[in-house]
Amino acid sequence: APGGAGAALFAEAAAPAALAAGVAAWSLSPQEQLVLAGAIGEPALGGLVARYSGAKPVSPAAGHILSRHIDHTGNAAAVAALAAELNTIGAGRLTIRRQRFTHEGKRHENVEASLGANGLSGIVILSAHLDSTAKDTPPYRPSADPAPGADDDASGIAAILAAAGAILALAAALPAAMRREIRLVLFNAEEQGLIGSRAYARELSQEGTEVVAAFQLDMIGHSTAQVRGFELHAGFTASAEVQRRSVQLAELVQAMCGQFADGGLAPQVFPGAEPFDPGEGRSDHYSFHLEGYPACLISEDFFAGPGPTGPPANPNPNYHQATDTTINEGYAAAISRAVTAAAWVAATR
Repeated sequence: APGGAGAALFAEAAAPAALAAGVAAWSLSPQEQLVLAGAIGEPALGGLVARYSGAKPVSPAAGHILSRHIDHTGNAAAVAALAAELNTIGAGRLTIRRQRFTHEGKRHENVEASLGANGLSGIVILSAHLDSTAKDTPPYRPSADPAPGADDDASGIAAILAAAGAILALAAALPAAMRREIRLVLFNAEEQGLIGSRAYARELSQEGTEVVAAFQLDMIGHSTAQVRGFELHAGFTASAEVQRRSVQLAELVQAMCGQFADGGLAPQVFPGAEPFDPGEGRSDHYSFHLEGYPACLISEDFFAGPGPTGPPANPNPNYHQATDTTINEGYAAAISRAVTAAAWVAATR
C-alpha cells in the first residue's frame, strides 16, 4: 500500500547494467501478445484474489486466510501457500526461495521465484507485497481481526502468480528469447515501512547483483472512472540518474498498454510537471531506489495529477479497512498484462 517509509541513506550503484535506449518504442510480436492475453485473464485473477483475501479457501488443507498482517497467523499461512503455489506453477522450472528477515524481534519471510537465463547482464524483478492491514477500521487488533486486503495487495499477489504462468508460457514458446533472469518476488511487512523489500534490495546490493528493472504492483484493483487511469511512479529526488532510468521503465509499461486489444488504459507517469513524485517512498519500489536500482511503482489512480491539469484521484474508499474485499477484475487484468509484458521485454530485448 502507498503508506510510506522512514528516511534512509541512498547508495548510488556504480556502472550499472541498463536497458538499451528507446525501450518505449519496443513492441510485442503477435505470438507474445497472444500468449500474454491468454495467460492473464479476468476470471483467474479474480479467483486468486478471492483465495488470498479470505473469500475462498486458499487451499483445502489451509482453509481461509482472513488476514495477512504480520502479527496474524494468516501471514505465515500466506507465505507457505504462495511458495507452494509458485512451486506448482513452475513445475520444476522455477527456483523457489523464502528469504528470512527479522522485524521487531520476530522472523518473517519474503517469497521469491526465479527463472534463469543467459546472454545479458542484470536481472528483472516483478513484485508485489503479500501482507495486509485493516488499521483504518477501529478498534483494529492486528493479531485477531480480519484484514482481507483484496485490492491492497491481493491484486498484486494475483498479478504475480498470473505473471509466473505467463512468463513460463512465453519461455516455452520462445526458448531462445529470454536473455535475462526474471525474479518474481512477494515482499512481507510492507505495511510496517517496506521492511521486507529493504532486506531484499539490501541483500542484492551486498551481493553485487545488477538490477536493470524492478516493477512493483501495489493496488491495481480499484477503478470506477470511465477512463481507466492508473499510475506509474518513478520519482526519486536523491538521484537524477536513478529517476531517469526509472522513468524509462514507466515509459515501457506505458508503451505496453497499447499492445493488447482490450485497451482503454490511461497510464499516468509521475513525476510529470511537478518537481516531486507523490508516490516516492510509498511502496516497495523505493527500497530499490535506495540501493541505486531503477524501479517503478504501478498502482491504481491513487493521487491527482500528474501536474495541475492531470485527472483527479480515484481512491479506493476501502483502503486499509476490513471492507477491502473486491476488485475490478477487468481493470486489474489489463494492468497485469501490460506490466508482465514490460518485464518480459526487459528480459528479452
